[in-house]
Amino acid sequence: MERLAKDHGLALDDDGYVTVDDSRQTSIPGLYAAGDLTGRTWEQGVVPAVAAGAAAADAIHFAHLA
Repeated sequence: MERLAKDHGLALDDDGYVTVDDSRQTSIPGLYAAGDLTGRTWEQGVVPAVAAGAAAADAIHFAHLA
């Protein structure tokens, strides 16, 4: 995962996880990430990862309305 992220120019934290903002957007505008990819401890389970994915989906939806 880390190599793929680096190959595509995604910003990574010190542990090699993809960094995201509060809306789950990565360092590449329009590209969002959630769950295990972001390394956020609370997103490591199925239900929290689904919730984070839903939050990313909301952010994508609202970004396209603007």
